[in-house]
Amino acid sequence: MTILWGSASGLSTGTTLPNKNPGRNNYMGKDLATGDFNGDGKQDLAVINGSKTYVYRGPFKRSGTTGTVTMLDKTSSFYSTALIAGKVNGDSKTDLAIIGDVATPEYIASDVWFIKGGASSHPRPSGSVTVSRGHVETLPDGTEVKLGVWIMNQKSRRTKLSTDKLATLAGLGLEWATA
Repeated sequence: MTILWGSASGLSTGTTLPNKNPGRNNYMGKDLATGDFNGDGKQDLAVINGSKTYVYRGPFKRSGTTGTVTMLDKTSSFYSTALIAGKVNGDSKTDLAIIGDVATPEYIASDVWFIKGGASSHPRPSGSVTVSRGHVETLPDGTEVKLGVWIMNQKSRRTKLSTDKLATLAGLGLEWATA
């Protein structure tokens, strides 16, 4: 994936980001989202690379250097498919939703990981999450994701959710998943 540098006179050179998941057909840049995910005042870049999501912390330099790079979805059963960045929970920080599929021996299901933005060394699930039922995120291709409805559906079905799924949701800051 290459960052193109621009100026008032147009695009100039490009800088290739280091690939943290090299391999055949890994589709680096399958989806991406930008925002200041850790609250340090510099733009960061979330990238789907293969089936995993990596955050490249800013600043980005023409030499190709970046801040640290963090893989967010480290479980082998979660496969990232889309990213949404936005200020979701009203605290004015850029949050990140990772949409993907979870595969277990029993089922394959869609899932969303909500990563609360804020001042930390790297984005990670933390804190309490409050998203209104009516909250909708729009993907770059125009697809609408009813994140609030999805969360409310998970909450209403919590007695039927697996222990692993409840632990994942609790780790993302959904306090009702621990009750």
